[in-house]
Amino acid sequence: MAERIQALTGLLEATLENHEAIRIADEAVQQARYRKKRFLMSLTPDLSLQAYNRRVGGDAGGASEGGEGSGGGAVFFPEGTYYGYNFSLTQPLYTGGRALAAYRGAGDLEGSALIGKELTRRDLVVSAAEAYYAVLAAMEAVRIGEQAVVSSRRHLELAQRRLDLGEGLVTDRLRAEVTLSEVKSNLI
Repeated sequence: MAERIQALTGLLEATLENHEAIRIADEAVQQARYRKKRFLMSLTPDLSLQAYNRRVGGDAGGASEGGEGSGGGAVFFPEGTYYGYNFSLTQPLYTGGRALAAYRGAGDLEGSALIGKELTRRDLVVSAAEAYYAVLAAMEAVRIGEQAVVSSRRHLELAQRRLDLGEGLVTDRLRAEVTLSEVKSNLI
């Protein structure tokens, strides 16, 4: 019995490890998590940095181009090239509740995907266990069928021996042959 339980455990682990449905369910969970993160990003501030350089023709002393954008600046070099930068911070103030509703909806989808993954895993476990026990039942049926063939052959030999001794009838031997043929066909 312990060997069968160990075999069943190994079968279940291999099924859960390699089955395509589990991989698809994992991907659905990951997509739901990414979607949730994307909606969370729409609720958080966004900071960006831009850097650039520019060659200025002629006199590079003109500082009028230095303050582009909000929070930007420029540094001039005597060769006529300046390097500039620009910081930008964006904070969503009010979206009418759409962003928060989308974030909550994505969280609900993630929960649904997790439940779907668990249900898929459970279905696979049940299917694998049913298949394992069906194989065990078939093996037991084959063993019983082989014993029936041995018993039917023995019965045929006894019927033939009784017929040879004059104690039996031809119909007994014919019945034993038919029974042996039926048992063999059932085994097949």
